[in-house]
Amino acid sequence: MLFGSRRSRPNATKRKRSSSAKKTGGRYPAAPDTAPAMTDEITTRLSRRFGPGIAAWAATVPSTVDDLARRWHLSVRRPIPDGASSAAFHVTTADGVGAVLKLSPDETFLAEQAAVLRLYAPTGRAPSVLATAPGALLMTAVEPGIDYGDRPAPPVAEYAVLLADLHTVSPPKHLGRDLQGRITEFLDRGVSQLADPALAVLRRSDFE
Repeated sequence: MLFGSRRSRPNATKRKRSSSAKKTGGRYPAAPDTAPAMTDEITTRLSRRFGPGIAAWAATVPSTVDDLARRWHLSVRRPIPDGASSAAFHVTTADGVGAVLKLSPDETFLAEQAAVLRLYAPTGRAPSVLATAPGALLMTAVEPGIDYGDRPAPPVAEYAVLLADLHTVSPPKHLGRDLQGRITEFLDRGVSQLADPALAVLRRSDFE
């Protein structure tokens, strides 16, 4: 998320709204991809972290996306089938800006993510936070969004510049969590869920 080139300043000329984002009766309907059929995929993906009880939350995702699309005037393009903590969607704002809408049952996690993005906003290395709500985050998309998994690693000099930019931001006085705390939380959660049949592929040794 932070590994991108510096963001350019927004163009003062707003892009023309696409036909898919045209306003209809004051509403910006969510895309068909947010129909209940996709809740199974969200449940499967997030159950490894939250357990099978996540199915109840996943069932609310289509209506939540629809509600936020209306409230924030978004055109929902497609879901992002990745992530173990949230359900995310590519969206377009009323001004034609590409963005990502993230939803998570872990409201604290998403609020902390928004806080970190705002903290690093002056560096131009992080997506901009456009709007937040309990369990929801709307941020600018990283364009062009190239997946470097199958590409050669960028030159070391680029990483050096990135780190230098990030270190221009002073850390907050009171950090809510540190790396050790996050690792302990992850391990404790994993061990506590080993008895769940849905997680039968996991072993205690995976967390010890």
